[in-house]
Amino acid sequence: MSKRGRTPTPALDRLTTAERGQLLSELLLAQPELVDQAENRALALLVVADIHEVAKSIEWTLREADTDQLAFRAGRVYGRGYIHENEPASEILAESLQLDLDDLARRSALGLHDAASQIGLACYGASLGDEPLSKTARCSPTPART
Repeated sequence: MSKRGRTPTPALDRLTTAERGQLLSELLLAQPELVDQAENRALALLVVADIHEVAKSIEWTLREADTDQLAFRAGRVYGRGYIHENEPASEILAESLQLDLDDLARRSALGLHDAASQIGLACYGASLGDEPLSKTARCSPTPART
């Protein structure tokens, strides 16, 4: 529905993400008949993974990585001896990718393996500096293997 056709909701429009989450939880507790509809909409959101958006996010994160951290972690480090710059660079890369890897695990746990694979490809491609393999990944929910 367009913004023009809906009833104005000034309070709802100004809620923070955390407040919206709390409100959704309270509504679902108060009206359990909405749980199935909310679950279906949540799956519809999670089933689509835009590999370019994930890759752009990773690229931005890597470009914004603090080079002072690399300098601080490499070289002579008290208590550890000499640390080659490759080791802290790998650590910084892993830390930068952690949010996307957590998203990958979250979608995989829901059985959305195709979407998780697309995120994994974006992470892998970004870590190599490669262009993502496809523009948008759309996949259907695949039941998780038990």
